[in-house]
Amino acid sequence: MTPARRASFVLVVIGFLLAGCDENAFSPKAPFEREIAVFAVMDASADVQVVRLETTYDAESTTPDKPVNRMTIDSATVFVVSRGLRYRFEDTLVSDPNGYRRVWLHRGMILKPGAIYTLHVQVPGFPEITGSFIMPNRPFLDFGPTIYGMGRQAIEIGTGGTSLTAPAKGYYFRLFISGEKLVDGRVVSERREVPVSVVKQSGKEVLIYPDVSRRKSIIFPTDLIARIMAKMESDGFSNMKAMVKGYTLEVHFYNYFMVVRGFNDELTFRQDVPDMGNITNGVGVFGGMNADSLTVPVSQLLNN
Repeated sequence: MTPARRASFVLVVIGFLLAGCDENAFSPKAPFEREIAVFAVMDASADVQVVRLETTYDAESTTPDKPVNRMTIDSATVFVVSRGLRYRFEDTLVSDPNGYRRVWLHRGMILKPGAIYTLHVQVPGFPEITGSFIMPNRPFLDFGPTIYGMGRQAIEIGTGGTSLTAPAKGYYFRLFISGEKLVDGRVVSERREVPVSVVKQSGKEVLIYPDVSRRKSIIFPTDLIARIMAKMESDGFSNMKAMVKGYTLEVHFYNYFMVVRGFNDELTFRQDVPDMGNITNGVGVFGGMNADSLTVPVSQLLNN
């Protein structure tokens, strides 16, 4: 090949390469379609139920965390239907670290185990959004002494019995020690959560707390309960009590929680961005949780 022909061939190849680098020639990014994102978890133990609405947003493929033309929802009709009753949610501005945000609230809704709840959201310019769930039963907490590991004493907290009519998919248990002390002539109350274990990381102790799981019970080592109580006593607290809390999660909320939060170990990581929920004509989740609680003297846990 002569030098002139070689030069022409190189120019042609470069031309093809440059054409292939043209952003308009090919893009893996699909056309953006704006949707309504819903996050609404009805809590039977709460006085106020909250529905949060956002819109999905476009972003540059190289900087997905920077929104392009993000839109806020200023007007929406939100209501929940169950057992022939319709609960209308009122839009309210609440404060957050960035100023104010709009949410939709309903006060005084009584959530019945086994009942079906259906959400309806109407936003101008979008199709009506719906989602449904069945409220799970209360966990009906119970506790008692147990032995685990190398003969280590512990308290096992779990469900004392639940109905099969509205079973839960997941469970969440927490244990607190509460106490009181006088500060400037007034009684101050404080509660501290009890961990399930303590691990060493980089020479420092790290407290591990309970997490959502499929297990219907959880074990709290007695020495960790005593450790939290002793620290509170050294800080001047007295009249201490143990507060046990348990939650049941229905299937949609549990699945959404587990997918969004990632895997249950420190080694596996996600490369995708999961999109899972039970919202029709939108994204997100409409789910429910129920709760039960017990308050007993700390000595009742330590002397079992």
